[in-house]
Amino acid sequence: MKIYLSNPYGTIPGEAWREYRFYLLGQALFEEGHEVVWFTSSFSHHFKKHRTLESKQIVINSKFCIHLIKSPGYRNNISLGRLYRDFIYGFNLRKILICNYDKPDAFIIADSPLIFYFPSYQYCRKNKVPYVIDQMDLWPELVVDSLPKRLRRIVNFCFSYHYFFRNQIYNNASGFISLAKKYYQIPLSYSPNLAKIPSAIIYNGIPIDEYSKLRDSVSQTFSKQLPKKDLGDIWFIFAGTLGPSYDIRTILAAFHELNVLNIKLFIAGDGSERKYVEDFLIINQNSNIYYLGKLNKPELANIYFLSDVGLNAYGPYSNVEMSDKFYDYTAVGLAIINSLKGEVSDLLLNYNLGLNYKAESISSLKQAFLTYVTNPDLLLSHKVNSKKISIKFDKKVQMQKFKNFWKDFSISTKL
Repeated sequence: MKIYLSNPYGTIPGEAWREYRFYLLGQALFEEGHEVVWFTSSFSHHFKKHRTLESKQIVINSKFCIHLIKSPGYRNNISLGRLYRDFIYGFNLRKILICNYDKPDAFIIADSPLIFYFPSYQYCRKNKVPYVIDQMDLWPELVVDSLPKRLRRIVNFCFSYHYFFRNQIYNNASGFISLAKKYYQIPLSYSPNLAKIPSAIIYNGIPIDEYSKLRDSVSQTFSKQLPKKDLGDIWFIFAGTLGPSYDIRTILAAFHELNVLNIKLFIAGDGSERKYVEDFLIINQNSNIYYLGKLNKPELANIYFLSDVGLNAYGPYSNVEMSDKFYDYTAVGLAIINSLKGEVSDLLLNYNLGLNYKAESISSLKQAFLTYVTNPDLLLSHKVNSKKISIKFDKKVQMQKFKNFWKDFSISTKL
């Protein structure tokens, strides 16, 4: 079969980041013998830079290519520039589909609601192509839920046209996948049609077996930069983007108030909060807080294996449901301290993987730190359980779920 995918976000092969969901889906379809084209933007949302100034094809292998659609850039995630980028991406995608490509057998769509007139959906409806929705978030619901109650009705009214049009897309879909339970349950409450078509929850997952290989390839220079870990020491790690969506300042404040000798905090990553982290360490001169900067994959794997607890720390208005950090931490068997509500919180409680705390609450996070310091048996138990559950989120397991879904989808649509 010839299968197209559209998603203007995410990284592509060769960029210094984890393999993106749509690349993994495309690779899984190729492995099943299908011909695949993933359409995405020429401008990287993640790195805020152009990959190319014109539309361009990147050949992955004989039956899988990525087509970069010419799109303008922008600096800020919340901006008119981003709206304009999405509009131009949609316009150019529609033109390229009509002029340069034959009709596919199926389409996987994740066009943002901001991409006016949902080009993939309109193309599929006009050409009678069965399509699968990949629900990767629930914008704008999760944003609206974070607003004061007095504003929610007004904001929802402003998006009434969007909600109406999106329900049409749900009602005409031939398949549905999502990366979290909530991203299936909420659309299902809007559209009963989703209960009648093939569906699956496909987590982003993590290649567990690669972590040990990465750790073994770390440079001696990096290893020498780390302090010695003595018996009984507890290491906490936060790794990722240092941005306003994360609870960085609460982490630093809570850890600074602890007066415990055998604990250390490591922060790895880069972003707008980097200066705050560096200034905090200069002012407070903490000997047990280490800022490691931006790490490569082997270095990150190395510090993960040396650590005991991973911090899944997001701000109170985060709309993340399932974080990639969660997969990373379980892959190496770390206990988890988490601020997210929803599925991650439920997993921690149901499988005894870690502790939840209230976002932006210094006292709540401080208590979580102290719980592990004073109860090493609980820490060990959470680490063991974390490692056990990691296989559930292994990339191979998740992509096999997707392949099984695609077989059901193919039978259902008689492809």
